[in-house]
Amino acid sequence: MRVGTSRRGVTSKRCAGVRAFSVALCLAFVGGACQSAGPAGSTPSTTSQPAAGTASSVATAARPRSGCKIAATWSNYAEAEFGSFTQGVMDAFNDPIIDYTELDARSSVDYQIADIDKAVDGGIDALIVMPQDPDIVKPAVERALAHGVPVVAVDRPIMNPNVLFVGQDQVRLGELAARALLAFKPSGRFVVIKGDAAQPESVLRRQGMTHGGLPDVGKSSGKLVNAGEVFTPNWDPTTAQTEMEEFLQRNGNRVDMVFVENNGMAGGVVEALKQHGLAGKVLVGASGGDYGDEMALNNVALGLQTVLVTTERIKLGRAAGEAALALCANPRVEDVTTSLGKPAPLTALGSITIPAILAEPIVFDRTNLQDAIDRHFGTKDYVCKDVPPGSVGGC
Repeated sequence: MRVGTSRRGVTSKRCAGVRAFSVALCLAFVGGACQSAGPAGSTPSTTSQPAAGTASSVATAARPRSGCKIAATWSNYAEAEFGSFTQGVMDAFNDPIIDYTELDARSSVDYQIADIDKAVDGGIDALIVMPQDPDIVKPAVERALAHGVPVVAVDRPIMNPNVLFVGQDQVRLGELAARALLAFKPSGRFVVIKGDAAQPESVLRRQGMTHGGLPDVGKSSGKLVNAGEVFTPNWDPTTAQTEMEEFLQRNGNRVDMVFVENNGMAGGVVEALKQHGLAGKVLVGASGGDYGDEMALNNVALGLQTVLVTTERIKLGRAAGEAALALCANPRVEDVTTSLGKPAPLTALGSITIPAILAEPIVFDRTNLQDAIDRHFGTKDYVCKDVPPGSVGGC
């Protein structure tokens, strides 16, 4: 679902903090399709690729002292967000008192379902899932629950009241983005570039924009004129660029600000504005929370994007790991306590209430880029690329 253009070398971090490794456990989970990662600089001891319809590759296994077995299945190691999430989980497991295995679904729902089933058959005590598709993966997760395995969903909620969700506050993302951009320009003609219509995040972030002062979907106010809004299939930046170009043509370039539902698409919007000579003149705000933060921060430093709102994903990963550890000892979700707090009821779309631990987003603009760099949302070299030295704080 998430689409962006910024990629960093993150998978090398996924074994940080692991003291020992087990090929045997890896084999037990996936019947031989595995990659066992050793200490930094070592060569993987076993590697094989899954055939179509088989479980995906696996990395890491910390040998237990307490007998708690935890498996995490990630939608795709190649996604830039993965590195921060898994590093956070490994931080929670820094003292290897558990038996931990990571599985890579490689953006395949079939792989992920097979991973979940085989992990459960392997006798895990808790499961962490970043679902490739929450709806399609849901039956496999419910089979895990039926086998007494507690489940923590990360980043993308699974609509089951027995699955703990650790993720971003989607409504708050949209609210803070709207407030921040409207603080720069409280009136004018605006466009909204939304995410995929099939994903609840798109609707929730748009609801947040309304809470933040933007008129509701399709509506205008006395000061704010809705020049158009659209859903973007697959959150695709190239499609977002085309959509923005169409809005500019339709409105004779009379657009003052653009509210975008992630940073990757905001990059597409900036490219469209460049083509019309409007980059840096039309304000752009992104309720990010996905990936592409580094690219977006560079655009902020260059004055091409006004604000971005994002979440510290390493904190989400840490909380997910802490929750899984807690559920190993006590499967009662309501008793879980993490560094981000305890679960609270979250009523999602469809009026389904799930237990959730949500992280507060962070707003970045040209006034606090140094803070973004200090928090490792982007390296100084990348954030400040092509920025005249001293023209903005942090650069």
